Amino acid sequence: VAKPSLKVKENDLIEITYPEDKTISLKGEDIPLGARIIAIADSIDAMISDRPYRKAMDKDKALESFTKALKYNITL
Repeated sequence: VAKPSLKVKENDLIEITYPEDKTISLKGEDIPLGARIIAIADSIDAMISDRPYRKAMDKDKALESFTKALKYNITL
């Protein structure tokens, strides 16, 4: 059984594509609170984890960077 795919795009947009090629886009407060919380946790985890192309950020620097980003492009 095919399952829907989920894509998180820029500008706080979540796009869900179902196997029947039906796409639903959610933005801002239409995104369920749980999904917004997971997106925040995933973003912070990405910043504080080593990546093949860069070392992990210091936790304080990551939190500062994320807090600045909240002012510009994330709806909670």
